[in-house]
Amino acid sequence: MPRAGRLFVASLLAVMNGSSLFGWSEWCPEARFMDEKHKLAANCWFVPGQGDMLFSATNFYRGASPMYPSNLPVLRKFSDTLAARGIHLVLLPIPSKGLLYAERLAANQDPEIMAAVRWALGARDDYRIAVARLREAGIDTVDLLDPFLAHIHECPDELLFFKTDVHWTPRGADMAASLTADRIRAHLPSPTSLWETKKTGQQQFLGFTGKAVSNVCSTKWDPESVDAFATSRTDGADAGLFDEVASPIAVVGTSFTWRYNFMGFLRQHTGFDVYDGAIPGGAFYGALDNLLISEGYRETPPTVLVWEYVAGSNPNYPAFSNFMRQMTPAVQGDCVHPTFETKQQLDGRTARVVSLTSPLAVRETDYAVFRFDDRSLTKFDVKTALAGSAPDLVQVRRHSTVRNEGLFFVSMPPAGGELKTIDLIFRGALPKGEVSVRICNSGDKGMGGAR
Repeated sequence: MPRAGRLFVASLLAVMNGSSLFGWSEWCPEARFMDEKHKLAANCWFVPGQGDMLFSATNFYRGASPMYPSNLPVLRKFSDTLAARGIHLVLLPIPSKGLLYAERLAANQDPEIMAAVRWALGARDDYRIAVARLREAGIDTVDLLDPFLAHIHECPDELLFFKTDVHWTPRGADMAASLTADRIRAHLPSPTSLWETKKTGQQQFLGFTGKAVSNVCSTKWDPESVDAFATSRTDGADAGLFDEVASPIAVVGTSFTWRYNFMGFLRQHTGFDVYDGAIPGGAFYGALDNLLISEGYRETPPTVLVWEYVAGSNPNYPAFSNFMRQMTPAVQGDCVHPTFETKQQLDGRTARVVSLTSPLAVRETDYAVFRFDDRSLTKFDVKTALAGSAPDLVQVRRHSTVRNEGLFFVSMPPAGGELKTIDLIFRGALPKGEVSVRICNSGDKGMGGAR
């Protein structure tokens, strides 16, 4: 989180520390008797707003902060690499509930709460700046904030986010899918099928924040009545991205796009099946990693890749460039004609392996492909040394939600030059079995995806 965001959240949490300013004594007196450790464990940093809407501190992260300038070229390179494979990238940043509904706290005139509202209003400008900078850099990006705010103003009773949860409602998912479809339609062929969304009933929903408060406080939040929807093809057929009839659209993301029929709404608005690559709890990067290492991506790549993430998570953080050093070469995949290849046996006792000892000329666009027999390995460092340059370190991390087949990609140091060594540095449990290391040239026409 940017420093400003950390300071704000720290300030907000301090304000929420059982203070009568937030009315704990009125609606959650138990909070006054809990220390900070237990409050955090119980997720008891909550404050009620108008219309029974419940907010948590995380709803007010300033995290929609403008992109770090150094990350824009990294994202542009990733987008260009996808474009070289005929794939158009579209980013879908989700504004937080606090950004959208900050005014629902404005009725409480306490100065500290008003400060929180002002921070959220400022974060709206951060979101707009981030979208503008991404688009100026040539990275296609969906803007949800202003259309959502307009809808909230015009139809205040039709909620786009749940009262007792951090996620959007099916109505919010439908709007987001429609805006995404408008953004990607120009990059798709003519629709080949019709999709229809129908209401399948109603369900009672009590979200994360509502459950947490009900578990800790004597005050209970009532479940919300939510319409449920399902989408199907009108001809009864069912095609998927990796079936014989491929969809040109793939979506990777979080629980936002995984739930509440977002994928179904997107199918209806585009006229195409959509590969559902979202992973709940997979952070901002797990779903993308999971797609790019898959056999399905190699065999049938999409025409459009929608990458959804919650505004405030990466790609706003400096460490994002480290992750893209892994994802950008993964777009290209393994190669048929490596410029270097070696295999080594790991005995489970070696924390460091030098897999290259003779100099090799490499370019910035070249990359290494690592294949491990040990599928439990999800964390290691790759340290490369170019002649006359300081060592380059990439921290390879794979989220626990990703289907791990032992395949990893890491791009060469940005400057290129004469590669002297590649060191694999293992931390924690040491791997066993064989590891193969290949250096690939991005111009290899025999690229084979996750081969």
